[in-house]
Amino acid sequence: MNQENMPQVLLIEDDQFFSELLSRKLREKNCLVTEKENLEAAREALQERQFQVVCFDIVVLGISGLKKLSELLTSD
Repeated sequence: MNQENMPQVLLIEDDQFFSELLSRKLREKNCLVTEKENLEAAREALQERQFQVVCFDIVVLGISGLKKLSELLTSD
């Protein structure tokens, strides 16, 4: 599959084992995966390109993290 046609997924996960596992499974489904360990790194990735899907660990981000992520995704 051409990379232009692949769904672009931003994965925000601080657990390296789980991040690698989920990334592998997403790639098997022909997704283009960008892995980031925290919200700041994710912010930089979002400034570089658009993603169709953002997948994150809610426990890592916490309630304030959810608010920050929402603000991040809706900011220009």
